Amino acid sequence: MAKGAGMSFDLRRPNCFVIDLQVIADNARTIRARIGPHARFIATIKADAYGFGLLPVARTVLANGADSLSVVRLEDAMALREAGITCPILLYAGYVMDADYVREVEVHGLTPTVHDRHSLNMLTQSSRGRIGCAIKVDCGQERLGVPSEELADVVRAVSASGNLHLDLINTHPHVIDGNDAHLRWQFDRFVRACDAARPHFATTPPALIFASSRVLVDGSDMVMSGVDPGQALFQLPKGLAPPGAADRTPFTALTSRLIHVFDVKRSAYADVAPVPTRPGARIGIVPIGYGDGLARLNAGTALVRSRRVPLQGAPSVEYARLDLSDCRDAIVGDEVAFIGRQGEASLPPQEVMQRTDTSRVTNLAMQVGQAIPRLYLQAANEDPAR
Repeated sequence: MAKGAGMSFDLRRPNCFVIDLQVIADNARTIRARIGPHARFIATIKADAYGFGLLPVARTVLANGADSLSVVRLEDAMALREAGITCPILLYAGYVMDADYVREVEVHGLTPTVHDRHSLNMLTQSSRGRIGCAIKVDCGQERLGVPSEELADVVRAVSASGNLHLDLINTHPHVIDGNDAHLRWQFDRFVRACDAARPHFATTPPALIFASSRVLVDGSDMVMSGVDPGQALFQLPKGLAPPGAADRTPFTALTSRLIHVFDVKRSAYADVAPVPTRPGARIGIVPIGYGDGLARLNAGTALVRSRRVPLQGAPSVEYARLDLSDCRDAIVGDEVAFIGRQGEASLPPQEVMQRTDTSRVTNLAMQVGQAIPRLYLQAANEDPAR
């Protein structure tokens, strides 16, 4: 486990987010098998690998089938390079591009994205050498990208610049469950735009990527030159997961420990007390609160000594209360699992997701505060010293 600057893990609060890298490794291998050996596999690990940790996830996916990586934050790309990762790194749009940004792109050998005329002009005017770039096309997401009808003109400008090389063209469609016609309409727009731009491609044509987990499941013709999955690295979509593995995720556990246990003896103003005042009421305190994301990381219950105990009230910034009235043998130091297993008892992440109306396990992981240490269960082919 990583250590904080000047502080050993034992001196941190007793909270822990346990992540199973083997699940991520298996998912990457499944994606590689699905697209075949020759299609480009760009692993999207933006937002600190969707909360699971940039460097551990990067090394895991690269060791299990990914060819390259993509991120949004320039500091993430720089951290990957500083960690010795040399594969191609695609930078999605996320900045008002300026000369300083272009300079860092060149220094670190990154692939920036052209998503409008400003970014195209800034890359053309500020680059000191030849830069490989991507073009993001908007075919229906209505978010970022060159309008599909303008792609040919932008490709022509890239080719004429003399200092830009077009490495790939990609789009991210708007996916609506059950509306395959809408997805196909966007794919057809992308294909037509690329066909119109084809006369301006260099001798080595760019990769064409229509990015969607749906493509991995049932759109083999939409794979084109490759894929750039993000969410699917952490939970495979139905139809792609092996039998019995549809709910398998790397989110293994979120735990803390009891730091205070007491019997409630209050009788005055019992009607406004923040805890039960019935006879035998017992409360436990854990040092994790909504400042750590707990408000959206609980199912209203937790495991203590392999028994379910209810949370008592909403978490405060740094603490949460547990009702230990039916777990009277609990003591200071006992593990508390908000997600995970204790003995035969289990509290899976899917239960928390259902209670908090969270659709993806990545959305759950991104709620875990950065102050909570990450513990990585290594993949079988992952060197823990890397």
